[in-house]
Amino acid sequence: MLTINYYYQMRAYYILKEYDNLKEVYHKMCKLRDIKKPIKIFSWEEIDAMSQVANNNGGKAYKTFSNVNMKNMNPKEKAFVIKNLMTYAKTEHERFKHKKEYEKLLADVESGK
Repeated sequence: MLTINYYYQMRAYYILKEYDNLKEVYHKMCKLRDIKKPIKIFSWEEIDAMSQVANNNGGKAYKTFSNVNMKNMNPKEKAFVIKNLMTYAKTEHERFKHKKEYEKLLADVESGK
């Protein structure tokens, strides 16, 4: 349960751009990751990418967000990852690709898929 609490704290700090607080919680999560069997409720790649953004490393964050497995994510979680991919993409082609992916996700949600 502590891991889940830390995850949502990180998400809140990320959205609020309170990166110092995010870094503090990230270090606590890493300690749990080292001593406990990691739970698979969320993606560690997503967690690592948020930390990379907090450390002003958007290029690395883009690559890490790209490795997030979105297969079991709900639309809200997918939208979060895709929006970050759009934000940290290095080229217009990548941004356009992720924008189309985001638009498709929204259309699927609206149509009830």
